[in-house]
Amino acid sequence: MSSPNHHTFNIEDVFSSNFPDYIPASPDYVPALPGKTYSSSSNNSFGLVPIASPTLSLFHKDPYVKVMHAYYAKESPIPPLVIVPPSPMLSPMFNPQEFFFPEELLPPKKRGHELSLDRIENIKDNIEGLRKGRVIIQQDVDNLETELQETRAQVAKLQRKQLGQNNKIALARFRIANLEQIIKEIQAHYQADKESLLDTIYELKIN
Repeated sequence: MSSPNHHTFNIEDVFSSNFPDYIPASPDYVPALPGKTYSSSSNNSFGLVPIASPTLSLFHKDPYVKVMHAYYAKESPIPPLVIVPPSPMLSPMFNPQEFFFPEELLPPKKRGHELSLDRIENIKDNIEGLRKGRVIIQQDVDNLETELQETRAQVAKLQRKQLGQNNKIALARFRIANLEQIIKEIQAHYQADKESLLDTIYELKIN
């Protein structure tokens, strides 16, 4: 068994001497020989239980355990940072963006100042344009209704004029027919008077 005052002092020797029922962590454990040192890596190769192991937590108040814990804490190297390379199993067609939701599916942002001023102005212009468009459409409808009413009035006026003209034409035709009849009667009377005059003249000649 090595001396407790030497830095090669092994905790297994302490436990084996102070605790008869102590079982080494490894069946291949070999007690440290005088003059022979073991590094932390060699101790681990023998399957020794680390100082911070829960197996030895019951003896954390033991002065020997405190000394060994301080020694190994000072001597144990800091493990280097391990950088895991990208997995070669990933397909070359792998696209990391496919694992993220597009912005269209994300919930809308709650902060109003994140909207750009140009977009806000564009929205205002669209709203004003819609309002103006509605006014223009209503004005067009009103104008069409006014023109339709004026057209209907003109048609009614023309119909009245046409009716008056038709009446005038009918009256003129009636007058023409009446005049024709009068002329015929005059001609008939003239012919009768002429024959009567000729007869009278003939009788006078005979007498």
